[in-house]
Amino acid sequence: PEGRAVYGRLHGASSLTEHDLYIPRYPIQDENGAYNLDPTKHYALFPKKELNLPVSILPLPKGILLKRYYTTADFAYVELDAAEEQEISATFQINEKNYCKAYLNDQEIPFANPLSIRCPAPVRLLISSGRDTAADTIRNISIDDGFQHGEGESLATVRKRKMAGRTMYFVNFFNVKSLDYLLTVPEDDNTLELCLVNTQARHGNGSIVRLLVNGREIRSFDCTQPNPEWTKYKDGVPSHFFDQRMRQWLVPLKEYAGKQVLVTVQVDNKACNNADGQWISVPQLLPMTIAQIQENFLDPADNPPPSYKKPEGKVLKELTVQWAGDKFKLEDGIYTYAGGGLASDSQRYPIERDYRYIMSGEFMAGADGCETFQIGVLQYDANGRMIISTHINRKDGSETTLLRDVSEGSNELFVKDASKWTKGARLAFEPAADRSDLPYYALSAPIHELEETEQGWKVTLNSALEHSHAAATAVCVHTPTATHSYASSAKTYKQFVRHGGKINWWPGAKTFKIMLISKKPLLFRDLKLEIMEKDK
Repeated sequence: PEGRAVYGRLHGASSLTEHDLYIPRYPIQDENGAYNLDPTKHYALFPKKELNLPVSILPLPKGILLKRYYTTADFAYVELDAAEEQEISATFQINEKNYCKAYLNDQEIPFANPLSIRCPAPVRLLISSGRDTAADTIRNISIDDGFQHGEGESLATVRKRKMAGRTMYFVNFFNVKSLDYLLTVPEDDNTLELCLVNTQARHGNGSIVRLLVNGREIRSFDCTQPNPEWTKYKDGVPSHFFDQRMRQWLVPLKEYAGKQVLVTVQVDNKACNNADGQWISVPQLLPMTIAQIQENFLDPADNPPPSYKKPEGKVLKELTVQWAGDKFKLEDGIYTYAGGGLASDSQRYPIERDYRYIMSGEFMAGADGCETFQIGVLQYDANGRMIISTHINRKDGSETTLLRDVSEGSNELFVKDASKWTKGARLAFEPAADRSDLPYYALSAPIHELEETEQGWKVTLNSALEHSHAAATAVCVHTPTATHSYASSAKTYKQFVRHGGKINWWPGAKTFKIMLISKKPLLFRDLKLEIMEKDK
């Protein structure tokens, strides 16, 4: 209209000068034009100028190209590269007032405005507000020009479903969708988990999922795999198949401990979204430490409860066991326990009651299927005698008195009131009112029968008493519960799930051993007992 250009396309050019049109969101341009364009890319041109971007880049030396650039109120990501091996010098004008930190190729550098850098190609520059952000927005980052197209899409509006206990999001309908967030990596428990699964079974060319940290690709997977059975001479045999296994990637972030990073998940539809079925989870930190990247396969139908989360507080000491013996096998940091009952550490540790003891680990079902297991401690008194729950589990309100003398060797006695007693409970004679006699070892055999008669309550034991007791002697019961002290009693699943809890110390306990109980085989890793400061 009126002789003015309103739209254009640019290809095969390294710059655009003396022109009324501009490239939206392109940071290397000013009133006179755009510079350092990639001749292999196509750029859309529009009349509206938008030069006050959050980060602008002064014109670069010849041969330096912009690969990716996108910004939010909390971060800007810029990626530069060169056609040949060369050093890159660049100056960035920062117009976003929230930005205050800068990371160049994973290393924090002094923040300045303008910010000048000089390093070998390629350049991955993260500029941030220093605040961590939520993974709540999907962005369309084109691989054609490296820019964000349109506004971000709220993750809350994306189609989702539960798989293997994770909330999985369906990501599709643009050449590269990107989920980004800022995360400060803790000193401990710095393993990042990402889950992905493709549900596409036919048509199309599948998709690629990439996990990046500060723009550096950590791992990727193309769900379309070549079919080894295919040849051009075989009719009806597809050239490829779609991998539909659900993957769990575990990535150690120890090298970034104490630093802020940009975590990015990309879903690349390979320029065709026909029948794509790619699902991803939001990356999350797990309370574990690993040495190298791990890939596990999960059953989408296996939906365990949420993993145990350790309470807040400073860890003063960490205890681990080097499990040994014929029933244990260690490979890549994962123990396989053959099962068969209780296994314990050979070492006993002193109990320091001024601290909290938190025990946790990740467990998965073995080849024989899911089974209940326990982790916890064996507790010992000052003489090294093992304490079990019946020794300390005195039932409140069960105190009464003998109505008659009872002789050694008898298994019958009469008491005034046994209304709160139960079969299977054991008798404790002359119990201390303040329970200072716990643990109480001189318990009777279990109660076999209880009968209320005109002469009082008749109590029959499974076996005879070892001592005589006079009428009017005080007596109460101890009830059986779990034999040992468990931090967690839980079921295994087809994937690793963290279980754990606090150790509660029994009266009279002075030392302990770490123990594990499982009848069936199971796998476990990162099993530890952490000694922590008490709650303030």
